[in-house]
Amino acid sequence: MNKVNMKSALLATTITTGILYVVCAFLVALWPKQTVAFFGSWFHGIDITKIAGVPLSFSSFLLGLISLLIVVFVTTFVFVYLYNRLEEVNK
Repeated sequence: MNKVNMKSALLATTITTGILYVVCAFLVALWPKQTVAFFGSWFHGIDITKIAGVPLSFSSFLLGLISLLIVVFVTTFVFVYLYNRLEEVNK
């Protein structure tokens, strides 16, 4: 049986996402135009420079980090729960 440990999965995805968010904010603070151009390449031709002009404040950074971690935590919980249930059903 390939059951996923809920606590380990929640911690791993939440911590990894937090690290990536902090690195991204750091890159935006140091090299805003280059970072926006890099991530803009992920959006298939959508020009995100039009919406990326707002300076990053500490409060918006913190709100973004906390809300993203909550979404990742809940999403991971649902994914692992469903995965483990489906593993039981498909034995």
